[in-house]
Amino acid sequence: MKTTIFLYFFLLILTSCVTVGLPKKKKISSESYTFQSPPKNFKQQKLDQVDYIWKNELNANTISIYTHCDPNLDVTLQELENETLQAFSEIDQTIKKEISYNERSAIEVLVKGTVDGLKIELLQQIAIKNQCYYLLSYS
Repeated sequence: MKTTIFLYFFLLILTSCVTVGLPKKKKISSESYTFQSPPKNFKQQKLDQVDYIWKNELNANTISIYTHCDPNLDVTLQELENETLQAFSEIDQTIKKEISYNERSAIEVLVKGTVDGLKIELLQQIAIKNQCYYLLSYS
């Protein structure tokens, strides 16, 4: 039986905020990853739904990191991608490619479409490792 996965998905464009799939359980984030902060025109923000988020002060683009760990994790990369796509009311274009991340299969998906009446372009990398999944998003 597959564990129901609640995917936090965050898009911030201009002054709008969209959050999809709010959890019913407490989120357990991965603590076993490192990253380099984006360039200085991206300022770190505080948002409980993601681990980290930065907003570009010049064009309002965002970069976010979301992780979720569960010892009973039973989800595929395709299922996580489908959760991402569900946020869009209209999809104009989707480009997906398989990539390698930390010697594991991962996917990168570029989606152009509409969320809450706003045209959005989202680039997301999705990876699974050691009962955790990782979403790196740029919009």
